[in-house]
Amino acid sequence: MSQPWLTAGQLTALLGGRAFQPPVYRDLAERIRLLVIDGQLPDGFRMPSERELSVALGLSRTTITNSYTLLRDLGVLSARRGAGNFVHQPETGLASSLLPIPYSGADDNALVALNTASSTAPPGLGRAYQAAAERLPALLGGTGYFPDGVEILRRSLAETFTARGLPTRADQLIITVGSLSGWNVILQALASPGDPVLLESPTYYNAIEACRRMGARLVPFPIGPGDWDADRLETILNRSQARIAFLIPEFQNPTGVWLDEEQRRAAARALNRHQVITVVDETLVDLRLDGDDPRTPLGSLLDNAITIGSASKSFWGGLRIGWIRSPKQYVRRLIETQSTMDNGAAPYEQLVVAELMRDAETVLDHQRSRTRRQRDHLAAEMRETLPDWDFSLPAGGLSLWFRLPTESSNLISALARQRDLVLTPGPRFYPRGGGRRQLRIPYVAELPVLSEAVRRLELAWQESRSGVRLPARTAGTELII
Repeated sequence: MSQPWLTAGQLTALLGGRAFQPPVYRDLAERIRLLVIDGQLPDGFRMPSERELSVALGLSRTTITNSYTLLRDLGVLSARRGAGNFVHQPETGLASSLLPIPYSGADDNALVALNTASSTAPPGLGRAYQAAAERLPALLGGTGYFPDGVEILRRSLAETFTARGLPTRADQLIITVGSLSGWNVILQALASPGDPVLLESPTYYNAIEACRRMGARLVPFPIGPGDWDADRLETILNRSQARIAFLIPEFQNPTGVWLDEEQRRAAARALNRHQVITVVDETLVDLRLDGDDPRTPLGSLLDNAITIGSASKSFWGGLRIGWIRSPKQYVRRLIETQSTMDNGAAPYEQLVVAELMRDAETVLDHQRSRTRRQRDHLAAEMRETLPDWDFSLPAGGLSLWFRLPTESSNLISALARQRDLVLTPGPRFYPRGGGRRQLRIPYVAELPVLSEAVRRLELAWQESRSGVRLPARTAGTELII
């Protein structure tokens, strides 16, 4: 099977329109190297031929040859006899340090943990638990196992999907232990080891790890806050023959991308042409912070879509309730697969989520208002304190995605950890390399905590530039998330 590649025209667009500086071959090589570092050219991608790129850029073939030679010397490209030049960079695996760090009480009061994009519980959650307790006796006469989920929650979710423009019946819904569990169920039910699975690059790191654990072949689709190219998606689908895709169209984690109507329809045309089973992750769909223009659910535009969602981001992560909205032909297989993994979610928490959904907008309005304040505060602090760190303000979601001036994401994360600030470095979000200039910072803490996080981050940045050990923090700092 041929490797994914980009056309000469697509690479030219990525390189930008700025004139090359002499010596041109070095400038070209440096621009390509930065694309590799940023994950825009993932590991294993086949580069355009020297002749094709020469024509596209209007440069001599000698210039292209010299650039490719330099990139091979730097270890950025590798040549395969008779096949061309391929991007080369080491994969970055996941590690246990990425596990969420829980609130651990006053004994650990110096810690600021921003490695998990999840908010604290909203007002009204306790009342929802109380109301659910009153409904619980009606379920106690049975075994407590609900293979597809408690009916009241499935009906409520079906109504919500239908109101948003994706007609849904309750028997198309399966309740899961969070959206990640749903993704694992789908992979186990519909994919086999070695199958190519397309993922945005960057994307949610646990989605990447789930693919790795089941032995899928990762097919990265490079994206960015201002760069979601349906033509590139078409090229990659054509070359990779991916049969399953995982996409996050609403406030993508980590970039914050929110696909507009044109992008959704163009993506749907490409995915439908290739008959891809598309898993649409709507975990963040409720957290729109700016604008009031609801967009067409991507699942409604696709011939073969499975949508997953979760109460974790909209309400509270401790609920551990997610769902799969599936075409009818997959439902039985998905339920049977889930029964071999965890037998589904606890019924009490399903009743709690059903109660929250009875007045969801009241709860969500609070969540959005709080999250908007936190986003704007973190953005303002970062612009003032670290103005060279580039980012686009997302219209929703839970985190900012930074592009650093240097290739120092892992270093800065390590230096921040020495100051009890826990972050997830950019490379963790890339299926096949990249992200050394990227860093995700969730805005999920109270404003003083975010300010303290920025202060510690500035110290880590200064140390990364100077190599001089700076004070970890001032006396009396007692902050935790």
